[in-house]
Amino acid sequence: MKFICFGSLNIDHVYAVDDFVKAGMTVSSTGYTRHAGGKGLNQTVALAKARSSKSGINGIYMAGKISRDGAFLVDILKEAGVNCDHIMIDDNAPTGHAVIQVNREGENCIIVYPGANALVTNEEVDRILENFEAGDYLFLQNEINATEYLIRAAHAKQLITVLTPSPFSKELVESPVLSIVDWIVLNETEIQFITGEKYPAKALKKMAKMYPQAKVLLTLGENGSRCYDGNETIDCIAYSVAHTVDTTGAGDAYTGYFFTNLCEGTSVYTAMKRASLAAGITVSRAGAANSIPSSEELESFLNEFHSGV
Repeated sequence: MKFICFGSLNIDHVYAVDDFVKAGMTVSSTGYTRHAGGKGLNQTVALAKARSSKSGINGIYMAGKISRDGAFLVDILKEAGVNCDHIMIDDNAPTGHAVIQVNREGENCIIVYPGANALVTNEEVDRILENFEAGDYLFLQNEINATEYLIRAAHAKQLITVLTPSPFSKELVESPVLSIVDWIVLNETEIQFITGEKYPAKALKKMAKMYPQAKVLLTLGENGSRCYDGNETIDCIAYSVAHTVDTTGAGDAYTGYFFTNLCEGTSVYTAMKRASLAAGITVSRAGAANSIPSSEELESFLNEFHSGV
């Protein structure tokens, strides 16, 4: 079994602010840092960092497009143990980037410029997917231009498709391709938009009826997470490790840890618990990909919590 994440690679410009900028305002930042980012990159790093030394996952691959200004992103992926053979260089646009404000409570607001992420062609998708086969996992988000084509192409090859429909777009959620996705990973705001249901329990039940072929993983922030695995609904609490510093990347950390652990043979509930702790550690640190813990770090925290996971 192989994992491939075909998604965004971004340069994150992070500004610390007391409060988010409002219309007509100019504010001073109390700090600035630059990090590797993009939901695709973040999820891939999480998938790789979560992998155990005895894992049956035969490789974790990242596919996507950058310009030469994003070369350091490839170094970060390789350091995490990711195969980067399918990352393409395109000089027709800069590497995608994000401007992120982080306030005193650790909350964030983000502006994303797609850059090279929006230049993926169908021919490039076909060429890359030739290297994968039925039963391999394809992880997708909604930060590149080829998402719908990727879903159709993966379905034709019988890949297992995991979609995080973020950033949310009406066009994607109204597209018929959602009827052939195997897993949908989303938060409470996104599921409310899709189903029209305010309460998570009702929204998840309606989601299961709307997309009966899909398993659904719902993250609820401090209220934990909920999963419908095709047969039953499983709930898991959230873990708070320390004061929240930056929530950027928490959902990606959760996704990466959940699927790596699940595919290594744990139960859905155990995968949720470990993913929840990984997300809790991630928000206690600044940045996105660099804040995601390694599997060794997670084990250390598990021992500290005496959770028995």
